[in-house]
Amino acid sequence: SIPNNDYQVRWTATIYAELEGEFNFRTHTDDGLRLYIDDELVIDHWLDMAPTSKYGSKVLTQGLHECVMEYYENGGGAVAQLFWTPPGGSETLVQPAESTASRNVELGITSDGNLRVTIQNLCGDNVLTMGEGELQYEAWHHVALTYSGGTVTAYLDGTSYEDQTCGGSLAEASGAGLTVGASPFEGIYFTGIMDEIRVWNYARNAENIQTDMYDRVEPESEGLSGYWRLDEDSGDIVFDATTENNHGQLNGAPERVESTVPFTMPPFITLTVSDDAGSTPVELKVGMVPAGTDGYDYWIDLYAPPAPPPPAWDAALYNSIVNDRFYIDMRPVPEADDITEWAVDIQPDGETQEITLAWNHEELGEGSFTLTDAFGGVLFSVDMQEVDTYSFPPSYNRVIIRHMLNMGMEVVYSEGWNMVGLPLSGEETDYQILFPDAMEGTLFSFADLYTPVQTLEVGEGYLLRMSQESVVNFTGNTIDNVVLNVDEGWNLISGLSTPVNADILYASGLIADGTLYGFSDVYFNSELIEPGRGYWVRATESGEITLTAGALARQDPFVSRLKDANILTFSHNDESIDLYFGKEISEDEWLSYSLPPVFPGMDFDARFTGDTKCVLDNGEIELLNHSEMLNIGFDIKIDVGEHMNWVLTSENGKDYIL
Repeated sequence: SIPNNDYQVRWTATIYAELEGEFNFRTHTDDGLRLYIDDELVIDHWLDMAPTSKYGSKVLTQGLHECVMEYYENGGGAVAQLFWTPPGGSETLVQPAESTASRNVELGITSDGNLRVTIQNLCGDNVLTMGEGELQYEAWHHVALTYSGGTVTAYLDGTSYEDQTCGGSLAEASGAGLTVGASPFEGIYFTGIMDEIRVWNYARNAENIQTDMYDRVEPESEGLSGYWRLDEDSGDIVFDATTENNHGQLNGAPERVESTVPFTMPPFITLTVSDDAGSTPVELKVGMVPAGTDGYDYWIDLYAPPAPPPPAWDAALYNSIVNDRFYIDMRPVPEADDITEWAVDIQPDGETQEITLAWNHEELGEGSFTLTDAFGGVLFSVDMQEVDTYSFPPSYNRVIIRHMLNMGMEVVYSEGWNMVGLPLSGEETDYQILFPDAMEGTLFSFADLYTPVQTLEVGEGYLLRMSQESVVNFTGNTIDNVVLNVDEGWNLISGLSTPVNADILYASGLIADGTLYGFSDVYFNSELIEPGRGYWVRATESGEITLTAGALARQDPFVSRLKDANILTFSHNDESIDLYFGKEISEDEWLSYSLPPVFPGMDFDARFTGDTKCVLDNGEIELLNHSEMLNIGFDIKIDVGEHMNWVLTSENGKDYIL
């Protein structure tokens, strides 16, 4: 017990300033006192005195502040009171706040940037101040608290602080609920922004807490009892992302703001759909997260309602996998080579003449992102890494966004001459670095004549000589579309990161049917443009051809007229070349049976004079052969006529009847 005379007392408390400004303090004591606010001495009169008032003032920020009052009594009467006056307010007696709320854990922030933790044990209240002033204004901070066996551990921006309570278990708090952003005492609220609130049913260790500080967590994580993302656009319900369904109720009128939590991997790519008729722009969000699925993820995705009756303006994401509409559609992080697609469906206003899709290319992250029409790039194809907007007419009521991760690709090249191209778009383009086994000075491009070059460009084909068979590992972004600039005549080209059907080239009207040639010791007709390979094509005129991944081949593919022609086969080692005769070819199809130029260093080639592989009834054959032996075979399907023969005449004039 305290005696009637001759004693000293120290009171400590937290006071709450409802607004910022200068607060006036008055003490009324008999005898001496000292008053400290946030460790600053505000009133100091450590002397014997009759009941007397002393005054002081201090500017306080809105929020909680530490208050300490020291007092001594030295005989006679005794009184000790503290009053305060807020800016523009009336003086009131400072006295303990009261609350009927049942509670056993409280967590708050002190005015000097520390964590104030109150733990109620059966042995009493434990009031702990933890930290070194990290929690400062106008900045995001990560705060976590664990309690286990009497040990309290606080984490402030990843730094841990530990303390002990007087008991090892919490006091009973019958009927208690979880309140976030408000004190159990009336009228005391948190001023600031909160996001990503998580409650676990066990004390997590430092590694777990620090790992998840700046990232979202899987809602189905073991031990996660409640997870409030605070991503709702409206309403007074805060949804729990876990399957526990511990949904919260918003009280008061908190303002919703765009979160700026400094996550290490911001997952959203924001798409803004607008038109030229003044319709309200629609924001859509796509992206990829490790915990995402191809369907609806209740903790992150957002459904879109059915479109209103036309011609009302509307835009939404369409997910063909689950046949539903979304405003937010997050997908799983793909493996290399996997393709992820989102469809954007637009219902134009009656007055819409142009629709614009906008995005921030810096949000796209790794991999290639391509915007195409609904036919996979037949009408347009846009590299989203290069631009931030694209406009199109309202007749395009669906567009596709296609993503593929950065990837690696292996291509095997033969010893000797190869026709090569880039299968991926990377930073390195020097042939001596890309092709370690390439012979120096042997990379050639072609534009009417061969030209030695040092670097490769996407879409261009090249001749390159390897010192030995070589497996080349390419890295970079996928090439989903490329514009080929061709001149009339023969051109060296390359394609995309995926095979492209030759009929797409022929459908352009610029390339003569049947003139896509690859090279493997000898020229051969190819039906595909394979990644990493170069090809010859013959253009009937100069122009541009756009190749797009996933584009459909034409319905009337090229059919060779030489199927029933006579064949003369020249064989050299394991390679052979077929020449044709006896079949009439119309003049407008003649280019389809022409052959690419011979290049210096070729070991073997056979063709009719005029760089063609067929003649009707006679022709001179040009042979390139560096070996001593050449095998010649033939297959006669068309008889030359009665009393006549097909005759092969050698250079020395000897005739061979076929």
